[in-house]
Amino acid sequence: MAATKRRPRAIISSSTLDYADLDPKVASMGIDLVSNVVSRLTEAGFDATHIDCLRSTSSPEALLDNTDLLVIMGGKDIHPTLYGCERSQHTVTSSDDRGDRFEIALTQRAVASGRNVLGICRGMQVINVALGGTLIQHLEQNGHHSTVGQRSFVNHAVNFAPKTRIGSLFAGSEIAVQSLHHQAVDILGNNLAVTARAKDGTIEAIEFQDDNLVLGVQWHPEEGNSDRRQLQAIVGMFAAHHRVKSTRNQSGC
Repeated sequence: MAATKRRPRAIISSSTLDYADLDPKVASMGIDLVSNVVSRLTEAGFDATHIDCLRSTSSPEALLDNTDLLVIMGGKDIHPTLYGCERSQHTVTSSDDRGDRFEIALTQRAVASGRNVLGICRGMQVINVALGGTLIQHLEQNGHHSTVGQRSFVNHAVNFAPKTRIGSLFAGSEIAVQSLHHQAVDILGNNLAVTARAKDGTIEAIEFQDDNLVLGVQWHPEEGNSDRRQLQAIVGMFAAHHRVKSTRNQSGC
């Protein structure tokens, strides 16, 4: 009898403990975003599990055992000391840096061990910091990015660099996206490339230049008013990459 094929496993990290000091409507929005990602991953064939980076007592090694995809989601600003900068007056972090350190270590371990990683909004920033990059701590509101205090999404255009993984998913070089952030990638982390920008030059996507699929998007494809096909396409790319990688490993190539 043939062995049952294991479904690929994904873990989704976010800090729901941070929701306690937010407006209930905003907290509910954060929960909905996680739920939307879990739903799209499940539809694509993943077993998806959410973990709270401020509650988890497991080591990155233990969590990543038998895990094929790590998803880091949005949340409060990363503590700037973790990328060697002094705090801006606009930076709003968690009460301590446990969650940041945990997700950075998780991302570093995932990348080093050849696992796939998807970062959404703050998750993209975690990828960049984990690989040695820095962040712009505040973007003035300019029609593309919402300030932290507003807690409302802004619709704007994103332009893709040619011949990139993220660009290959969408017809044409530009799509409309939903954003909610006031920070952005500044100096790129090691082995990362910029693969999309907003029209004001803000970095909107980054990719790791290696065999494992590591992708960060600054916008929110999981937001309810976003084109549903965006997240489906991104998750589908990770599912396809996993299938190719599994086949190659089984064949010994």
